[in-house]
Amino acid sequence: MPLIVTAVAFFILCYTAVYYGTTEQTVRVSINGQVMGVVAEQTEAEAMVRVALRHYSAEYGFPVLSKDEVSYESLRIRIEDRTPLTQENVTAAITPYVNGYALAIGEQVLFKVASEEILDDVLQTYVDHYVQPGASKVVESAEIQDSFAKLAMELHPQEVAPKDEALNRLLLGGGEVSRHTVQAGESLWIIARKNDMTVEDILKSNDGLTEDSMIHPGQELYLNEERPFLTVVATGVSVQEEVIPYTVVTKEDNTVTPGSSVIRQAGVTGVKNVTYSFVEKNGRTVEKEVIEENIVSEPVDQIVARGPAAIAVSVAASRGSGNVTGIGWPLSGNITSYFGGGRRHTGIDIDGVTGQPFYAAGTGTVSSAGWMGSYGYCILVDHGDGVTTRYAHASQLLVKAGDKVTKGQNIGLVGSTGRSTGSHLHFEIIINGNAVNPLNYL
Repeated sequence: MPLIVTAVAFFILCYTAVYYGTTEQTVRVSINGQVMGVVAEQTEAEAMVRVALRHYSAEYGFPVLSKDEVSYESLRIRIEDRTPLTQENVTAAITPYVNGYALAIGEQVLFKVASEEILDDVLQTYVDHYVQPGASKVVESAEIQDSFAKLAMELHPQEVAPKDEALNRLLLGGGEVSRHTVQAGESLWIIARKNDMTVEDILKSNDGLTEDSMIHPGQELYLNEERPFLTVVATGVSVQEEVIPYTVVTKEDNTVTPGSSVIRQAGVTGVKNVTYSFVEKNGRTVEKEVIEENIVSEPVDQIVARGPAAIAVSVAASRGSGNVTGIGWPLSGNITSYFGGGRRHTGIDIDGVTGQPFYAAGTGTVSSAGWMGSYGYCILVDHGDGVTTRYAHASQLLVKAGDKVTKGQNIGLVGSTGRSTGSHLHFEIIINGNAVNPLNYL
């Protein structure tokens, strides 16, 4: 019996020695129910998970989290059956996510970013894009007018847009792209007017096209009508230096050759500093009101001596000699856009305040008064002898077709109707159907 006991004990001792010599104590690691491998200590696997999250954070540029179920089981296995857990396998098995935010307008989600802070930064940068304060412009308030929603959601990092991409998406807005075939006689300015756009809109839609580019009939242009997703409304005060147009005083002088005129005294424009309160929408002035005017220098009249038998503008046929005399300024203000140029502007733009009166440049008959597409509310006055003047973007018309008007008569109020970048009067002089430079006749 003692011999048997000794033998059994020896066997157990040998078995134990062999078992412990051919096996090892490990921790089996599973991710989402799938066995990934074993490690000596659980802390090794936990460290690998942290390394995987740091890897994804570095790859995507922002901190990520994981909801993967990682389980640990302590067991002893044969050394030859051991499958070590590797960092590569852990990283591949982990699915990162981020507590991100999306910007939604109505039912449309525009973009998704990694955090609410980034979304707020994108929105503030969008506001700053349209609000440009300066030494002569103080912005008192600026905010987004439209409704939008910030939606918290769990996102895979690949769904997240970088800040610059999100901002560009917001700035691009919605819109439609169409093609326009250039017709004979059209310019960039005329095409823009016909399509309720600006020349700048056309240039942005056509690579390589500039204000000085020559366009020709049959050429195709892309027209991208942009519609901002959000409207930034800014209010404030600005100070602008403006020109005070001089008055042309014409006097009959029998010493001057009949039918001609001589400038006896050259006119000099004056200068004034005008303080306005303004309202802007996405950088475009929609309301402007004069708060104060300070005259820096008074204008000096231009005195013209006119010989006898001069032919003045009068009510006559719609086509004639085109002789233009006695045309006056319809509005006192700074010229913000001149005639011609690469965009072939068909008139001049005179800065003004919404509701400010403008006046007939000469005596004539109102041939048209009403809405004229991109011109907005517009008046055409036929002065006879083939001469017509146009007054566009009015906020209110004070005359109707068929009315007789006299030079200096208040015929409308300045506005920003139609395709307009702010309150102003677009003024044209048209001779026998062709627009001419008004500054040659005022």
